[in-house]
Amino acid sequence: MNIAIVGSRNYPNQDDIFWYINSLPIEDVVVSGGARGVDSYAETFARQRGMTVKVFHADWDKYGKSAGYRRNVDIVNYADKVVAFWDGKSKGTKHTIDIARKCGKPVDIYKPNGGDLHD
Repeated sequence: MNIAIVGSRNYPNQDDIFWYINSLPIEDVVVSGGARGVDSYAETFARQRGMTVKVFHADWDKYGKSAGYRRNVDIVNYADKVVAFWDGKSKGTKHTIDIARKCGKPVDIYKPNGGDLHD
C-alpha cells in the first residue's frame, strides 16, 4: 500500500512519526513531499526500516508559488491513504487533507497533543 505521510514543518513530536512508521507493514511504500519536518522524518525512519520511499519534490523553478500545491495533488494521486501529522496551522498540510478527502482517500490526522482523527 502507498501511504502518504505529510505534515507540518514544525510538528513537535518526532516520536509520533517514528511510532507510525514502525506500525506499517515493511512492504508498504512511504510517500513524501520531501519538505523539512514531518516529510523528512518519515523518509528517514522508513529508510532506516528498509522500506521503499517515493518522494515528490515541488518544482519551484517551474511552477513558482503553486509548486507546493501541485506536489500535494501528485502525492494524493499516488497514495492509497494519507496520514497527516498536523499542527492545525499548516496550510499545505490542510490542502493535502482536503484533496485526499475530495478524492475519497482515507485520511488519518494526528495532532501534537496526542489526539487523532480518522475518516
